[in-house]
Amino acid sequence: CQLHTKAMLRLKGRITRLMSGLPNPPVKKSESKEQEFKSKVKKSGQKRERMKDEIYSNSG
Repeated sequence: CQLHTKAMLRLKGRITRLMSGLPNPPVKKSESKEQEFKSKVKKSGQKRERMKDEIYSNSG
């Protein structure tokens, strides 16, 4: 999905910035941390839903 590619691009940018030795702007850092956390929560939620679906289909 589009959001994932954007995150990857940002991550790449951060890595190149680290390699070049420039400091990260703190605002962007906290922003990406929050997004990271949100995506993690979303992923775990999807996993849980998938597991539920599997359980229901198996019991049915």
